[in-house]
Amino acid sequence: MHDEPDPSVEPARWVALAEELTARPFPTTPTGADNWVVGQAQSGPDRHFAPLASSEILEDAPGERWAEVEDDFERRRGAVVSALTAAWGEPRTYSFDRDFDRLIAGEALPTVIQDLTYCSFGHHADTWRRGDRTVCVVLGQVDKHFPIMVLLAVIMQPLP
Repeated sequence: MHDEPDPSVEPARWVALAEELTARPFPTTPTGADNWVVGQAQSGPDRHFAPLASSEILEDAPGERWAEVEDDFERRRGAVVSALTAAWGEPRTYSFDRDFDRLIAGEALPTVIQDLTYCSFGHHADTWRRGDRTVCVVLGQVDKHFPIMVLLAVIMQPLP
């Protein structure tokens, strides 16, 4: 996966990575970096998270910089979605807004859904079902203390 914070845009590499992650077994215990929220890859019993691009931390940046980075990363997310769409067909759009409402109401959700919900708040995910797995591409940020990222997530959890 990616150790550098902002790898170059290589659509063929993204498709190959997504294919690899859909075939890779989920480990019984987390492996790789355990801090995916800062742009490091992580695998676990319920996920493969591969941040494809991550920004600097924008906590104290002016609003214009936030908007610039978010626009740039939305273009990058769109390029990943286009590459996967060319390989797999049209994605389904999924909003984690309902999941966020459920979390706020105190409902227990699978950890992987909680993580994706907090990361993607305010954005949608493009998803594909590949065998028994769900592939998601999201633009997100856990909170202002962390980078904005384009996240490729492969999970066992089907999304409604």
